[in-house]
Amino acid sequence: MIYTIEYSREADRTLRKWKKSNPQLFKKATKILMDIMQHPRTGLGHPEAK
Repeated sequence: MIYTIEYSREADRTLRKWKKSNPQLFKKATKILMDIMQHPRTGLGHPEAK
C-alpha cells in the first residue's frame, strides 16, 4: 500500500528552491519522502510511534 503526502505551500516552495540551489539536499529529502509514503511506520532512521 502506498500512502500520499500533502505538502503545504511553504514546503512545496522550499523543495523547489532546494531542487535548484542544493540538488544533493533535494535528493535526500525526496528519498525520505518516498520512503515515508511506502513505509510510514518503519521508515528510514528511527521513526517514533504515536
